Amino acid sequence: MPSRKKKTSKALVRKTAAPPRWIVPVLLLALAAALVFWHLGRPCLWVDEAQTAVVAQNIVAQGIPAASDGRNLVSIFQDHRDIRDGVYIWQGWLPTYLAAGSIALGGRNAFSARLPFAAAFVVFVGVFYGFLRKWDGARTHRLWLTMALTLTCVPLLLHARQCRYYVLAPLLNLLIVDAYLSWWKEPKWKHQVLLLVWATALINSFFPGAFLLGIALAVDLIRRKSSARVWRTFALTAGAILLINLPMAWFCRIWDRQFSVESGYDSPAIFGLYLLRYLLTLNNFFFPLTLILLALALRWKAITRANIFRNDLTFLFLTICGTQIVGFALLADFPFTRYLIGVVPFLMFFGATCLETLGFGRAWLSWSLALLVAGTNLFHILPLPLLRLTSLQAVRWTRAGINPEFLGRGQIGVGFARGELKELAQFSAGFPFASWLRSVADPPRGPIDELVEYLAQHAAPTDRVKISYGDLPLMFHTELEVVSSSEVGKPAPEWMVFRHFGAMEMDEKFVRETAKVPYSKVPLPFPDLQWNNQPDPLYHYYETPPNDLAPPVALLKKG
Repeated sequence: MPSRKKKTSKALVRKTAAPPRWIVPVLLLALAAALVFWHLGRPCLWVDEAQTAVVAQNIVAQGIPAASDGRNLVSIFQDHRDIRDGVYIWQGWLPTYLAAGSIALGGRNAFSARLPFAAAFVVFVGVFYGFLRKWDGARTHRLWLTMALTLTCVPLLLHARQCRYYVLAPLLNLLIVDAYLSWWKEPKWKHQVLLLVWATALINSFFPGAFLLGIALAVDLIRRKSSARVWRTFALTAGAILLINLPMAWFCRIWDRQFSVESGYDSPAIFGLYLLRYLLTLNNFFFPLTLILLALALRWKAITRANIFRNDLTFLFLTICGTQIVGFALLADFPFTRYLIGVVPFLMFFGATCLETLGFGRAWLSWSLALLVAGTNLFHILPLPLLRLTSLQAVRWTRAGINPEFLGRGQIGVGFARGELKELAQFSAGFPFASWLRSVADPPRGPIDELVEYLAQHAAPTDRVKISYGDLPLMFHTELEVVSSSEVGKPAPEWMVFRHFGAMEMDEKFVRETAKVPYSKVPLPFPDLQWNNQPDPLYHYYETPPNDLAPPVALLKKG
């Protein structure tokens, strides 16, 4: 009897000593917050961030996403097709209203502008953890591998620290998929309402991603061989989503979103080039495709026996990743990394599955591989030497800015993709996550930071400045009147900023008037990076860029 009591008391001690279940997700959220809130207000906003922030300022002042505050105008086209009835229509309004609420509470600064999106990243981590516990709960080991890959995904972290819709895409994608799976498992009206709410939020944040996600869900329904009743319910929900969002879509003309002269659907060659760029981006920055191929090769028989396409999560996640990658290669006229951020949770799930497969059920081997993948780009660079043997090496390109002479007339998007493919193929071995941590601890500056600081010290509040590219960050960070890059502007401004990669928009009157006034060149010895060290992994510098990377910023002062 004494021995039995002793065993019982030991069991009670072990049970009492176990940490509460809530402690793990709390620690996970704390880690996520530490990763994105540290030095969030540095550096200055770059152009796309400032586009959201300046319109958000106008919301604070006027209550609507106005294109002008009466002094400065937000427009990126000479024909102003991004403005309708004084309202800025080029971007979704949900991110702008989130930024407006934060700016109204915290003031006009980079930290307040970025705050809602950094907070959305923390929410995303919590939702992803709960999603995996709910739908893949039996695979605890894979859950932690997935979360480890997600929290060390440098592109996700870079985009989560920006005042833009980027991190809302993976968060809303997860919420939509959760509502969809819940509706399929238990068809109740509350799941349909959630599906409608989250889909509407995604449409008003990033409508191309919402469109492609809808296609993926429809494909999944076909695979499930759904009944007519299920299809009717799904069609009614989809119809309600369309009806609710139709007025916004019509007012904002969401079908007119082309920057370049060609898109992936213009020819198979362009589509192939864009698709290669996306696949190489996934390989270099997200998860090495070599490990996916190796996992498939080593475990093909096991995959076949398991009939992977009957697994709900596996087929659905594959469909989402496939439709997003192929869809953006078809629809986008520039292959931007940010379009892929929405597939991060699904891709990281597959990455963790591959690590489990390659570890042959041994936790120490799976985590050793995970450490190499998260800490280095060793596996990412393995296929790159093959691309260096192609004609891509002959492309003229610079990561400091897109010089039009490098692009070729009438082939802007294609030239852009070729140049980026060359840069992607030339990546060398390194430690991306460690480099990112270093850049967060000591954020490198960009040319906009130098301009804002100089103008704050030397410009009068009534001064006007004309800049060939980068007008929006100056509108947000200064009190000056900034002549939009899409307008010729008023004659003889007090300041002019010429960028080495783009011409200043000027008409004859502007040239004639400014020629009457002497301008002196102000030395600003900082390389003229086009995107102010934009936090895209392809263009981001994790330490102060060298001065000889590009010509210095050309700042001219009147008189």
